[in-house]
Amino acid sequence: MHKTLFAIAAIIASGGYFVQSLGSAHAIPTGPSVELGEQPWRSFSGQVAGGMIPLIEVPDDRVFVVTTFITEQYINAYQDSSLKLEGHSTAGSSGSRALSMGNGHMVIGSGTSFQIRNAHSTADYSYYIEGYFARP
Repeated sequence: MHKTLFAIAAIIASGGYFVQSLGSAHAIPTGPSVELGEQPWRSFSGQVAGGMIPLIEVPDDRVFVVTTFITEQYINAYQDSSLKLEGHSTAGSSGSRALSMGNGHMVIGSGTSFQIRNAHSTADYSYYIEGYFARP
């Protein structure tokens, strides 16, 4: 009887020690995080006839990730005044590229402006652009 009670007490003690020795699990972010409560997705559509069209100002604590860039030809994308994407390339046209399929990841940096421009003529060209804000 004493051996049985001692065996049960030993099992309970070792089980308690085992549970106490387990560490806590903590998730560590490894990349940009999207905060769901802030409506991070933005989309833009319209026509560009000429000149620079500012679409969005990116806050200092965020980046804007363009996932979709569908245009008629000759619409260029800019981060401030730096060219990010030439519209006559197939990356933004109706070809089967990542940005035209909604699978792109063109990052517009913190504290900058995302703009587009019709680089070809004064004719109206249509565009649809979509992306989301993330923390760098």
